[in-house]
Amino acid sequence: LWDTQGDASESSIIKFAQFMYPGLYKRGAMPTDMEEITEVFNADMMGQHRANYPQAPGGQIPFNSANKYHVKITKNEGNAEFPYTVWMKGAPERIMTRCDHFVHKGAAVPMTDADRSEID
Repeated sequence: LWDTQGDASESSIIKFAQFMYPGLYKRGAMPTDMEEITEVFNADMMGQHRANYPQAPGGQIPFNSANKYHVKITKNEGNAEFPYTVWMKGAPERIMTRCDHFVHKGAAVPMTDADRSEID
């Protein structure tokens, strides 16, 4: 897996991506030059992801220092049960208070105060 440097919010997104796409992110198997990096991030996987999760109309709250978070809402094409996904990044204390579920072993489960304490 990648060792991250720099901005903590961006590093956490990289770590999350490593978890979500484990076949792509393997230590020693990552692209090393700009051509390989461009190929990976322009690959069908990224285009397919964007096609499956287009941004909902008005579905964004840009980051600002008062909110301390950024939100993007995407449509889940073809998913009647969960038609939208909320993607949020920012200060942990701002995000955790807004979560009522999290993904555990591939399933959405209710988040308890004990879970919040363990994650914190």
